[in-house]
Amino acid sequence: MMQNRTKQKPILLFCLISALLILLLCTKSSPIYPLNDWEDANIIFTVGKGMTQGKVPYRDLFDQKGPFSFFLYAVASLISGTSFTGLYILEALSFSVFLYYSYQTVCLYENRNAYLCIPVLGMLVASAMSFAHGGSIEELFLPAYAFSFYELLRCFRSDIPIRWHKLLLHGFLAGCMFWAKYTLTGFYIGWLLLLFLYHLMHRRTGTAFRSVFLFLAGMVIASVPWLIYYSLNQAMPDLWQYYFFNNIAGYGSAEENSLLLAVVSIIRMTGATLFRNLQYSVLIAAGILYLLFSRKTCRSVLERIAPAVLFLFATAGIYAGGTGYRYYGVVLTVFACLGWIPLLRLFNRCSCSGQFAKHSPAAACLTLLVSAALCLPLSSNTYMLRMRKQDLPQYRFAETMRSAAQDGSPSLLCYHMMDGGFYLTIDSVPDFRCFTWLNSATEEILNEQNSYLKDPGIEFVVTRNRQYQLDGFTVISEATYSYEEGTHTYYLYQRNPS
Repeated sequence: MMQNRTKQKPILLFCLISALLILLLCTKSSPIYPLNDWEDANIIFTVGKGMTQGKVPYRDLFDQKGPFSFFLYAVASLISGTSFTGLYILEALSFSVFLYYSYQTVCLYENRNAYLCIPVLGMLVASAMSFAHGGSIEELFLPAYAFSFYELLRCFRSDIPIRWHKLLLHGFLAGCMFWAKYTLTGFYIGWLLLLFLYHLMHRRTGTAFRSVFLFLAGMVIASVPWLIYYSLNQAMPDLWQYYFFNNIAGYGSAEENSLLLAVVSIIRMTGATLFRNLQYSVLIAAGILYLLFSRKTCRSVLERIAPAVLFLFATAGIYAGGTGYRYYGVVLTVFACLGWIPLLRLFNRCSCSGQFAKHSPAAACLTLLVSAALCLPLSSNTYMLRMRKQDLPQYRFAETMRSAAQDGSPSLLCYHMMDGGFYLTIDSVPDFRCFTWLNSATEEILNEQNSYLKDPGIEFVVTRNRQYQLDGFTVISEATYSYEEGTHTYYLYQRNPS
């Protein structure tokens, strides 16, 4: 066992180095980027940063993501409260674990030269359209998916049941996912169902039910801290209203009440995701089909169908609500490692493959450098590497606000727009709840934001693409900026002197 652990250290290090270098180029959270301008990342960062200052999500700062999402960003804000450096570190650590367990999954079927897939897989995932800007909750949970996927396939191949403490761990990870974004737990529903069937097929009925109990116990362990946290802060009604009820009612439409239309919607959005991310969807399709129809490779029917079943459950969970933002598809990359199995087997039959085994450190470095170089033209984020901080409205407005603020500490409201980094650049955690617009915006947000305009404590307002006639405010600056598929104009208002 000690020897095996020693042999794994170079692989772990290679995964970490690969993650650090690839994400340095591909995520906007990277220190070499001027800013991560993604609205979701900035909103969650503000709420997470507020948690470190005693504010309670939903009650004091409103967003529809789960409390564990805010917790992760709170940790990132403790590392750096005025940049996304902390988030980059969390992304790199999670991505390295994702690469490691993807590598281990490949090794279950083809061990020789499997290390070559690590940087290439990392490049294909991090430069894909679904990776979006970087820092999504889907991305941060990739290691949980990869670990559980590997453990289940290893169980089926070795016919050694998963140990009780591992079942608790898998349940705990599913619980964390539930409290971050519960739509992501579809994968784990399929995971637990397959494990249950595995034990029943081996006539271990007691073990089957015990496995379910231990898994659910792990989920309970992950849930207890949040139930205590919201109970102590007398915010349980807010948790229920804004994380569960509003999300269920705010996304999708009445059409999704039809099971048939919901299935059609899931198929349509899954197909769109795969089509827009061909660089890894081809690997997903090749790997799942290869195992599904390769009887010699898999040792049981359950092992052959497991990836396909998990893929179906994952996509059903992600897209069942009728909404499909491009970053949702990141979690599906956990299946991309399967595509390397037939590719490696084909490669290892070539006469030149032995050279890679003989010179593995050199081959590893070369593969990593080539993969990193390919990130530059492939990633949709690298355009921003040419920008400077002073080119961005977020930093330009921050400088203006600091110069014009009465006490040098600006108070800002992002009015009728999602925050893209304006609170971050002035190092501000708002003292009002509806500090930003949301995708599932309600009449409640509109009314609260309108009421804030009457508060003399709010000195500045930022709007996007529309210049409002705000009583008591004057536009003092404007800037044009390209974001995602559009070009937007931002307006900065200052409260008139009384």
